[in-house]
This record gives sequence, structure tokens and C-alpha cells, in this order.
Amino acid sequence: MSNKTAATRGPKPTMRVMSWPAFKNRKENPFNWLLSTALCNIGVDVKEFSVQRLLFGPRADILHMHWAPTSRIRGGSRRRVKRTSFELMLLLQAARLRKMKIVWTAHDIEAHDRRSHPDLEDAYWSRIADYLDALISLSFTAIEQIRARYPALRAVPAFVTRHGHYRGVYPRDVDSVAARKKLGIDATANVFTFVGQARPYKNLPVLLRAFRELRDPSAVLIIAGMLKLDDTRKEFDELVAGDHRVRVFGGFIEEDRMQLYLEASDLVVLPYRDIFNSGSAILALSFDRPVLVPSHGSMVELAQDVGTDWVLVYDGPLTKEILSDSAMSALANKSERPSLAHLEWDLIATQTRDIYTAILSTPDR
Repeated sequence: MSNKTAATRGPKPTMRVMSWPAFKNRKENPFNWLLSTALCNIGVDVKEFSVQRLLFGPRADILHMHWAPTSRIRGGSRRRVKRTSFELMLLLQAARLRKMKIVWTAHDIEAHDRRSHPDLEDAYWSRIADYLDALISLSFTAIEQIRARYPALRAVPAFVTRHGHYRGVYPRDVDSVAARKKLGIDATANVFTFVGQARPYKNLPVLLRAFRELRDPSAVLIIAGMLKLDDTRKEFDELVAGDHRVRVFGGFIEEDRMQLYLEASDLVVLPYRDIFNSGSAILALSFDRPVLVPSHGSMVELAQDVGTDWVLVYDGPLTKEILSDSAMSALANKSERPSLAHLEWDLIATQTRDIYTAILSTPDR
């Protein structure tokens, strides 16, 4: 038996991936921890990104970035944006020199609330495209949006994996009645809920105005999450103060309290001005709560995956009629549970590993 034949029968080397981030942001958003854990479970060696590891640690086969490219261009002075962009380019160049393939998962395209230096941002994406071996999107619609927004990315091979669910991640040991009791909400109330960071692009004043027009005295609107409202804060405060049915729970939501806001809810409403992807929508479905969202971005595909009884979409501005009709639909599905088969992490991890394998077999760019 030749040495060559014997070598081919030995165990295959483990695929090594450096993820930016991998596990460290679990508390803020479990997405990366869930994906990295699922990849490890199928034999992929995933390590947390650090500059030291990238430059001096054992060489990884793949550098997988998530929010890293986008976060470098959010806000700040022109000088800061230029500096941080240049630093990232140096890191990507170092990864190239170490023969790593570079993948980016596009959770979003640009800063939602501030695009203060569009000329720098456009040039930035042209340079990023030169380094990428693959682009992963969380929906087919998003690929089209990305390439329309940044034509330089059309030359980068694109793949789709779904945003996985959050079932089993957060505690769930209270029912709807107990959750409402803890929050001081009547058991018979018709409860609408917004959960997640409250930022200007999430359109909370539109939700508050539509809810205010509902004449149902038993209706309740829960708003839970960090309030990062910037110049919309005054309008938000005025609308909240004008309706005693609105309950605001500001601040970071600890894991054991997340269940209270979702278990107490009949319908989760996310009236975003611009939805590219939405972890909050996935979170609502993970708690078996129907979600109302605008019919654009990846939400239409989410409705196809999970079912239109669970992902309710609307066109045009949010109105009291849409809220009322959607609430009736939500109540009709109260005893059911959505199928999240398309959002299972083992499936997504396998698809991601296959993407890694595909690009590792291609010549260096």
C-alpha cells in the first residue's frame, strides 16, 4: 500500500473557522452562539475572533464576519470612519496573506439610523468586495437588496441560510396568566407587544398612533427593550403619556424577563420602516406568538417558511384597522404552534459548513 493511499484513508482534518463574533455576544444576541455551537456539533472547529489570533494564532481556514463590516461605518467623525475602515482592511489583508477564505453574513447593509458619510460608505463596500470569497444572506430578497445597493458585491458568490429560531434559549416557566399578573395586566386584555431595541427606524410613533386610535378600553400595548430613540424621543414620550393603556419597560431585557413580555402577548407588532432581517420576529415565533410586520425585506419569505397565520404582513402605513384585524387573526390561532422546521440550527449549520467547503475548493481571489 502506498503512502498516498494510506493517507487518504486517515481522518480528515477538522475545518477551522474564526468567527467574528462566535460566542462572546451571547447575552446581547444568541444568534452567533447558536450558530457556532451547532457548527461545533457537526465537527467544525470554531474559535472566537481576536486580532492576536488572526495575526499570530494557528491559521484558520475561514474568517467568518457577521456585523463586523457594517459596524465599522456607523456614526462618528469622518476621521474615525476612515481610520476604523483602514484598520479593517489591514486585518482582511492579513487574513489573505495567511491563506484564509473570507465570508460575510449580511445581517444588515448599512446603519439604519445614521448614514452620516455616504461617500465613505460607498467606497468602503467596493474595497470590502475585493476581499470576500462568499456572501451569506438570511433571505433571497436580501441578496437582491444588497447587490442593488452595492453593485461591487455582485461579483461575490452569494448563498442563503435562514435565521435560526430561539426555542429553548430563554427561560419559559410562566404561562400567559402568570406573566400578565406579574406585569399588572388584566387576564382578559387584548395585548399587543413590541419587543427589542427601540430605534427610530423601528417606527414606534406610527405604532403608538395606530394603537391610540383603537377604542378598545381593554387593549394594552407593551413596549419592552432599550430606548435608543434619538430625535424621536420627544414624540414617543408625548404619545405614551397620552394613552394610559401603554406600558413601557425600558432597558436591557434580562433572559428571565423576556418570557413575561412575550407570554403576556396576543400579537407582536414590529412596524419597522425598513426590515432587512428581524431577530425580534424570530423570537416572537419561538415563543409561539404571531407577529405583524410590513410586507417587505425578508418578512415575506419568513411568512412562506412559517405560515401566513403566524407571520401577518401588511402593505402601506400601519392603521388601527390592520391592528384590529390582525389581533382577531392572532386570537384564532391561540391553541396552535408554528412549525420552525426551516429555522432549525442543525440544518443551518450543515448549510453553512457546505458553503465553507465550496469556497475552500475554489482558487484564491
